[in-house]
Amino acid sequence: MLWIAAVIAIGLAVTSIAATVVSAHRRAGYVTGDKFDRSVVGPQAAGRPMVVIWMSTSCGACVDSADLYRRLTSMPRRPDVAVLGPGPVNDMQQFLREHAIRPDLVASTKGNWMRFRATPTILLLAADSTVKQIWFGRLQDSADEMKLFSALASTM
Repeated sequence: MLWIAAVIAIGLAVTSIAATVVSAHRRAGYVTGDKFDRSVVGPQAAGRPMVVIWMSTSCGACVDSADLYRRLTSMPRRPDVAVLGPGPVNDMQQFLREHAIRPDLVASTKGNWMRFRATPTILLLAADSTVKQIWFGRLQDSADEMKLFSALASTM
């Protein structure tokens, strides 16, 4: 009987730990339906759909994704695109120029990671700042890229 009580206690402990991890994960990162604080990108972005790219110039997956970002910012009809990152704006602007990436806004979050979990992260925001879709890390294949471009086209 003692072993049954031990198994139940372990099960309850694991359930409690899992609930804590899920709760912390939810607080730590954006999920669909969350509201994004646009104050970091300024008032010019209010009331319109937006793509937010969270990246770092020292991130390998971000560098690997430069062609995707160039194609995204070259779309003739697209939402506003903001590139945010933890580094200095000058460094990000140089990187963007070198790769012919032309976002509408570039801003440093000055060390405030704003609930981003990984670089790169792409958020698709509705006009009311609700997070509609999220992509984490480097997109793996053309099917992932098609999902992104299809989602962007549906906002216009």
